[in-house]
Formats: sequence, C-alpha cells, structure tokens
Amino acid sequence: VTDAVLSAAMRRLDKPREALLEDLGIYLVGLEPLRRLLRFGGESYEDFLHSLDELPDRVRLAVADLHLPELALEGIGPSRYRLCCAGTQPGFGAVFAGILRAMADDYGALALIEPGEVSGEVETVGIELLDSFFAAGRDFDLALPETR
Repeated sequence: VTDAVLSAAMRRLDKPREALLEDLGIYLVGLEPLRRLLRFGGESYEDFLHSLDELPDRVRLAVADLHLPELALEGIGPSRYRLCCAGTQPGFGAVFAGILRAMADDYGALALIEPGEVSGEVETVGIELLDSFFAAGRDFDLALPETR
C-alpha cells in the first residue's frame, strides 16, 4: 500500500494511519491463501506465535518478490510476548497487530494485542495470551480443498 493511498484513505475514512494498517492486517488474514500460509505455523496460537521468526522465509518461498520485515518473538513473562518487526517501511507493526488479532480469532484463542513502541526501524507489538482455547477455532486442514 502506498503512502498516497494510505493518506487518501485516512482523509476519506477519518481514521488514523495505524488503525487503517491494523485493519489491513485483519483483511489480509481473510484471504484464504495467506491464511493457509499463516496456519502452517502450528496447531495452536502459541505454536503460531513461535513460528513468526520463520514467516518471512515462508512468504518468500510462496511469493519471491514480497519482502516482510525481520520478525523476532521475545518472551517477556508467562504467556506474554513482544513481536519485534525490523524493516525499512514504517507501519509493519500495526499491520502485524491486525494479523495477530485475526489469527487469534482464527485459532479460537483469547489474546490482548497492543501495538507498542517504535524505535528507529523497529516496531513492536505486545501480545498477552489469556486463553489458548477460549472458543472453537476455524477449521483448517493441511490438504488443499478439492476443486471441481
């Protein structure tokens, strides 16, 4: 998404940039091919969180021209994490906050997701996993659905 498109959307929708980028992250998880790529991270939301370090490489295998920021998950307490997004494009922290919210719903987990600090080219997202099995998650099967 270009800065011009973001600026126009901010004016039109009267929303802050971070909120729009977070909405973009939520929208992206709704795209089935991307959801499938994300769900390969593990059976539980916590497994998914621990696989985020590998996500840029998995994405590059699927779409060679797409470059995600470097991702690093840090444990900061019991069921508490910080995701660090290091990239040259500002806003990836907000996009990943949306992705993390949508994926928590997808897995049926209850999690508090808070965009965090920005320091230079590193943006953080705080994650507190309250209940891994709060609700039934969406169905997921590694096999692609049959097409007719």
